[in-house]
Amino acid sequence: MDLAEVEVEDVEDIDEIIDCTVKMGAHASQAHAILAKIPLPGCPPLVVALLPTNGKETADDIHLKHLQIHMMAGKLKLPVVAFMANGAANELAAQFQMD
Repeated sequence: MDLAEVEVEDVEDIDEIIDCTVKMGAHASQAHAILAKIPLPGCPPLVVALLPTNGKETADDIHLKHLQIHMMAGKLKLPVVAFMANGAANELAAQFQMD
C-alpha cells in the first residue's frame, strides 16, 4: 500500500485504514528485525527497526532493503559488519547478492 493510503489525519482514519488493510489482505504476517550490535563483550544486540512483511518478498526485494540499510548506515558513519538471514531461500539468495 502507498503511504498516502495509510496516512492518518484524524483518529477516525485508523479504523478505516485497518478495515481496508484487512479486506485487501495487505496486513503483515511477519516482520524483519534490524539489529544493531555494539562490539563489546556483554553488550546485547538492540532492535533498531521492525519492518513489516507478508513473506512474499523476493531475493531482489530483500537485497534492495539491505542496500538501503547499508546506505543509511554509511550516511551515519555506522560500520555494517554483517547481514544475517533466518535460512529462508529468498533471504539466503539476497545474501549471496551482497557478496
